[in-house]
Amino acid sequence: MTATIYPLSPGCYDNATSDTVTVPDITGVAQIETANSISVYPNPFGDFLFIKGLQENDRVTVFDRDGRKMTDIMAVNTPQTVQRILLNSLTPGLYFVCVWDKDGNEKTKLTVTKL
Repeated sequence: MTATIYPLSPGCYDNATSDTVTVPDITGVAQIETANSISVYPNPFGDFLFIKGLQENDRVTVFDRDGRKMTDIMAVNTPQTVQRILLNSLTPGLYFVCVWDKDGNEKTKLTVTKL
């Protein structure tokens, strides 16, 4: 999509100067994958959330939208396996998934929705 933007002057448009901006079309995402090669799916999720690409001793914490900790797990797998997190006790809504490495450095923070 291409749009021409005209700056506003008090009370009128100034057509003397303008900028053209091109924005790529975006159609959707099948799953969320971060720069750290961590995939979280499905989103939205039901009873389980799957996370692929965790390293040994990575910590995964799920927070509700008010910042309350809902669950906290330690990964005991390798990057080739998928960690399955049971979240059937959560009510439908918005949640934040945070992943930290074994040294406490944040690797990723994602927003997911519970159906």
